[in-house]
Amino acid sequence: MAFPVEMNGNADTLWVTEVETILGLPIHYTDAQNMSITKRQHLLGEAWSVHVVKHVLQPLRLFFECEGTVGKKKQRK
Repeated sequence: MAFPVEMNGNADTLWVTEVETILGLPIHYTDAQNMSITKRQHLLGEAWSVHVVKHVLQPLRLFFECEGTVGKKKQRK
């Protein structure tokens, strides 16, 4: 799977590390167990963006709110 883009008027593809960054993942996050570039691209093509997951789950924060914990950091003694 390739991610087609245009660079200086020429067809190009995004590097795996660029796609990881766009999805909000650390660079080389999918670089594990000698996985091929093709498999890494496929994995990223099936992935959800960290930013989207955060946005989708944010409303649940209030649903699972515990008394005195939301919006406050725990103080260390």
